[in-house]
Amino acid sequence: MNATHAWLLHDHRHYETLLLECEEAVRAGDWQRAAKVLRDLIALLKGHFLAEEQVLFPAYESLVHSPECPTEYLRGEHDQMRELLRSISLTLQQQRAARLLEEFLRLQQVMHRHHEKEEEIFLPMAGHALLEKREEVMERLKRLDWKGALRTWKI
Repeated sequence: MNATHAWLLHDHRHYETLLLECEEAVRAGDWQRAAKVLRDLIALLKGHFLAEEQVLFPAYESLVHSPECPTEYLRGEHDQMRELLRSISLTLQQQRAARLLEEFLRLQQVMHRHHEKEEEIFLPMAGHALLEKREEVMERLKRLDWKGALRTWKI
């Protein structure tokens, strides 16, 4: 891993593991465990998306003025994942296992593609570009209104 962007890395494998745990709970018919794991995953993703959309993406965009900025695509994938998570949450309440497994597969595909783009394209570029602004970016992350902003994402 390149040290210039290591400070921006997220725990993508953890999100993917939680999704698999939720799927396993559904396959086992353990609806309570599935609901708890899904809540945990959603809470983590809310924070992940918030940090990127409110701090990292704007900081990068302020330095790079390109019509093909990768942040536009990454935001679109965040929107796709939000929509899939809303659907999964509703389907979980209905305890529709077959439908959930289909939705988990779609979310896994979007999440995997998104993580690849972040890790292979965005993070190396942003880590290098933002290295001089590292302290400022970290301070902005600390000042985020996490509770207020996280409530705006309804699931």
